[in-house]
Amino acid sequence: MERMVTCHSDTGALRPTAIADLRFRPSVYGVIVRAGQLLVVHDVRGRYCFPGGGIEKGECMADALTRELWEETGMAITVGEVLHVTETFFYCSPLQEAWHAVLIFYRADTTQHAPDAAWDPTHPDAERWAWVPVNTLRVEQFHESLQPAARALRLVS
Repeated sequence: MERMVTCHSDTGALRPTAIADLRFRPSVYGVIVRAGQLLVVHDVRGRYCFPGGGIEKGECMADALTRELWEETGMAITVGEVLHVTETFFYCSPLQEAWHAVLIFYRADTTQHAPDAAWDPTHPDAERWAWVPVNTLRVEQFHESLQPAARALRLVS
């Protein structure tokens, strides 16, 4: 019998997936809070995600986070300490790919409140992002696979 896991889909559905079909994906995410606001990016359904993404082969984690934040938001960052590590299984419908992901959350900071003029918002990795007051965050506003991290980071109750 084929071994299966349940993935969170970008459509909001739970998707049974064969373990043999999973791709392993280490990834890094920035937790950037400035003046009581959290920097978030939006997924295709408008839910909040932490900015960040996959580590490329041969890339250091801090370099991956710096690159991902620049690609998604156009903001330069300073990478701080690791805040939280977890794992999840998720399925991306447009790519028809499933991942077993290790998510590493770093404290990060930026002196910017908006993208640098050199940022290309039409780049394929550019995201719709926003600064959201921390005191208004609710767990259900986050992508399902990120809700446990949002709780563990004490951003939501």
